[in-house]
Amino acid sequence: MESGTKKLVTGCVVGCLIVMLIGVVLVFGGYLGVKKMIRQAEETQRVMAQVTAEFGRVSDFVPPPSGSIPGERVETFLEVRELCGPERDALEMTLAQLSAAEESGGEDDGNPMDFARSVRAGVGVVPRMVSYTTRRNEAFLEAGMGLGEYLYLYTLIYGSWLEKPISDGPPFVVIGGDVSPDRWDDPAVRDRHVAAIRQRLNRTTLPMLRNQLQALTSRTDDGGVGWEESLRTEVMLMEADPERLPWQDGLPQQTAESLTPYWEKLESSYSALCHPVELSVMQN
Repeated sequence: MESGTKKLVTGCVVGCLIVMLIGVVLVFGGYLGVKKMIRQAEETQRVMAQVTAEFGRVSDFVPPPSGSIPGERVETFLEVRELCGPERDALEMTLAQLSAAEESGGEDDGNPMDFARSVRAGVGVVPRMVSYTTRRNEAFLEAGMGLGEYLYLYTLIYGSWLEKPISDGPPFVVIGGDVSPDRWDDPAVRDRHVAAIRQRLNRTTLPMLRNQLQALTSRTDDGGVGWEESLRTEVMLMEADPERLPWQDGLPQQTAESLTPYWEKLESSYSALCHPVELSVMQN
């Protein structure tokens, strides 16, 4: 009896020491993490300023007037995705850990190390988002692509062509790189945030389609014959419906044909968990 009690007390002491040690590490690590995150955010802003200076604002992007996307631009988009792949994988792993904890309702087997992993994932998610965004900005400069063109292609490829759910992401709300305590399993919350994402993408891509229409109507050759009215109609539909994505009813034939040879690579490059973070740093 005495031996059993001694073991129980010893186990409690060891468990308490582990929890205390975890707390110290998290507090100290959190302090260092905040400082690191501030530096990363400043770096993200600095690199984004370089991207904007070189390629212009997001709303300045002009899609090809013909509606066909040159293969070289699709390959550049894929290059950007590949260059920031390691950071995206790390962010995806962190989001997956948090998603598992969220879906289990925070229940665990009492293992303090499991608890520590969940907390570390929670503490690390924002720095991971910042790290991914920074690397993506650097990839723009390395590959030669602006944020406007990237968001245009991302929206067309994954939102309209491959029809990925606009609600893709972890079971907690992430929009524009910000984490919200709201839960996706609340229908009202889900509807509200899906609407917010669609409105965000509409505001971002509508100026681009207007630029495209203006470039098309200014052409003197016959490269745009047969689709100008379709483009004009799409612009009007997006203006009338602030939640409409560009070409959500189906891409123009020439646009779809441009993307078809790259279907497998584009599909494999998509990350459902990281999807909401792609909408971060959306400048107009």
